[in-house]
Amino acid sequence: ILPLTRAEIYDPFNPFIKIKKAEIYFVFNHLPEAKEEALKALELEPDFVSALYFLHKNFNFIPDENAFKTRINTILKKRTKINPRKGSYVFRLFQPPRVNE
Repeated sequence: ILPLTRAEIYDPFNPFIKIKKAEIYFVFNHLPEAKEEALKALELEPDFVSALYFLHKNFNFIPDENAFKTRINTILKKRTKINPRKGSYVFRLFQPPRVNE
């Protein structure tokens, strides 16, 4: 966590740092911190697909499955319209997590 916390000093509005911190906190069973970091990532980028999946899967965020799927599909439709370049910030923002994550 310390390297990520240091990285945040230089890039405090980077949602990818916050979701990585959330994942690490979760693995080490620091659940309140994990949820807090994921919510911070989502606050920075409300369409951050990985943060939505992380919160939905681990903290019952958007408990209605149909509402969750609708939100994800709405975001993915935006991605289709924007057609971000692979590897870009926006591409990564709209990228669903891999199945094994």
